[in-house]
Amino acid sequence: MVREIQPHVIEICTSATARYRHIIQNTSASGNATDAELVAKFLQACIQSLSQCSQLLRTKVQSEELLPSMLMVIETSLAVGEACFSLCQWVEQQFSHTAKGLSQLFTSTCSLLKLSMEHLDLVSFGSCSDILVESIKAIIARLQLVCKVVMCFDASLMFLTWKGLGKLVCGAKPLLDSNWMVQPLVANLCAAVEAKARECIQCAPIGQETPCSSYSKLLKVCRFLATLLVKLVREFEDLSYEFCADIVHLLVTVHSVCPPSSLAKEVAPAIAQDVDTNVLILREPLISTLLQSPPFLLRLVRGTDVQKSQHFGWALCLSSLAKFFSKLSDGMKDQLMEADSSQEGRSTSCPMLDAFFSCMRECYVDLRVPILLPGVMCNGQAQSPVTLYDHICTHLCTLVTSLSARHYNQLEVVLLKNLLGEDPYCSLLASDVWCFLARWGTNETCIQHVHLLANLPASVPFIACLCSLHSLPLFPASVPFIACLCSLHNLPLFPSQPSSVVYPSLYVWGHSGTGKTLVIQSVLKKLQVQFAFVSCIDCYTPQLLFESALRQITATHSDPMTGRCDSMAKFVRVLSQVLNECGPVAYLVLDKAERVRDMEPTLLPSLMRLAELRKGDSKKSKRKVPKDKPSCQLQGPKPFPLDRMMAVFYSIMEDCEAPSTDVYSQISSLVTMQLVAQVGNGCDLDNPRYKCLVNLDFIRAVSRSVGFDIVQYLYDFV
Repeated sequence: MVREIQPHVIEICTSATARYRHIIQNTSASGNATDAELVAKFLQACIQSLSQCSQLLRTKVQSEELLPSMLMVIETSLAVGEACFSLCQWVEQQFSHTAKGLSQLFTSTCSLLKLSMEHLDLVSFGSCSDILVESIKAIIARLQLVCKVVMCFDASLMFLTWKGLGKLVCGAKPLLDSNWMVQPLVANLCAAVEAKARECIQCAPIGQETPCSSYSKLLKVCRFLATLLVKLVREFEDLSYEFCADIVHLLVTVHSVCPPSSLAKEVAPAIAQDVDTNVLILREPLISTLLQSPPFLLRLVRGTDVQKSQHFGWALCLSSLAKFFSKLSDGMKDQLMEADSSQEGRSTSCPMLDAFFSCMRECYVDLRVPILLPGVMCNGQAQSPVTLYDHICTHLCTLVTSLSARHYNQLEVVLLKNLLGEDPYCSLLASDVWCFLARWGTNETCIQHVHLLANLPASVPFIACLCSLHSLPLFPASVPFIACLCSLHNLPLFPSQPSSVVYPSLYVWGHSGTGKTLVIQSVLKKLQVQFAFVSCIDCYTPQLLFESALRQITATHSDPMTGRCDSMAKFVRVLSQVLNECGPVAYLVLDKAERVRDMEPTLLPSLMRLAELRKGDSKKSKRKVPKDKPSCQLQGPKPFPLDRMMAVFYSIMEDCEAPSTDVYSQISSLVTMQLVAQVGNGCDLDNPRYKCLVNLDFIRAVSRSVGFDIVQYLYDFV
């Protein structure tokens, strides 16, 4: 009987709903009595179909013989319900309100759907025939259509249908070939999660506004859908190759449109916490579930489908993967860490690490705005929010702890490439991870890193270094840190004999407490050379600096320095005399050296040229230059007026146009960068006076980089 009734019921309902749409579309705004009667008739036909299905469903299942008929009745009811719900959805989208007569139809459809789900719960799956399997497949297909339609209606209907669908799919898994249904089901559920997440962010209150009831309901819907998705993925983990693309797209998209992403709507911290708890909660459960799925992991790491606007979400997913990296098999680790040449002919040194640095390059907006992410617990202290850079750096260091020694080669290649790259954030990240690797690795690994970084400046052309000036401070930041570790491990960092090469100056930079002072003093004591350690905080004037340095250098001599030294000329002369008697080399270490810039304008460039000035003073002394008359070389550059500088400039640049604001702005930039200093009292605004603060070697290097031979314009070399 049911088999005979089913086609007629479905045909009546579908034809009635289709005819209803046609009449509504072609009815004029005013309408007439005939149209109203036709609409009423078709609505009555739909309601009649629903009544017939309800009557069939009210028959209780008492034996397995009635199970095929019951499943057919449920399928019929779902088909009728889907047609009626689709009609109500269409009318609401077209006219923004419920048309007359549809209220009863919607209420009847809801009752039928609830009744169908109640009877579906009563079905137990044992040994099913082919007819029952086909009925179950048809019910699953119908339920997916119903789930997509009811998403825009009451939340209780959505809970009811998705819960019933999940239970049916999991219960019927032993009976069915899961391949045909898993991918569409997961895809539909991922689309539902993404749609509700976007809707939740759109409805989220701004500032101190009180959340509305619809927002609270959306949070519950999102959490329910996310929980159901995780459950289905765990159930069908062995078929992850079917839906891995949908999972990756969902993860990177949802995290890119929700706080704290810079693309998300700005909300209060409490709202952002609600979104993280109810919407973004699915990230780590999904990734931890699919750790043994190579298709998912490779797709996530390669990021082939990730758009530029999704790199923030991609970065968070990679960080979560790094957190679970130690749980991967050795074979899976090798796939993620070894070179990959399968992507359109491009070879990558390490897919996992390259993905991290790719995120750093693309997330420049998120790195510059105050985005805070949950931190990590350290030393038993409570978690504190951290920036995106700290979040990525912490998890990348966690990844390093999970690597084997066989992966260090790829790791060092990627770190070195990014350390010398053009992106400052990637350079800084590579430096921080490298320092962590030196501390984490073995003694042999540590000394290899020291030798590599120490020999690197000599192997890189000077012009290439000029093109990557932002990376130069990273070397003194890395080398002292690693050197301190080498000292602790008693590694042979320093040569047995001092080198004959004397560097004019070396600037050591690093965060406070990283061991800069300890390392420098240890190196100089180990080499047993003469040196003076001067604090620029205590010696806040040039005279105090000169006298402190000379006292320390001559402390062990028979005639220690005790007099005054109030000029650079006298300092160089006395220093030359001391070194001629006791040794060729002495080192002057200035602690807090940046304070020298606040002293006399010529002090810093003179100290940078100290070795050159001492040699020049020695040559002048051999020529019996009177001691009371300082040489021109020791006096340093002389002040010059703006008119003279512009005259020299335009005599060289013959084809240059008249003075413009661009030229004058460049002069101001030179003053700001402390390459040139303005001298005098500043009263002459029309023709100010300046003085050069850089040495000749620096000027030569800059002139070579722009293809200009400065030497032929200097008087001393003509």
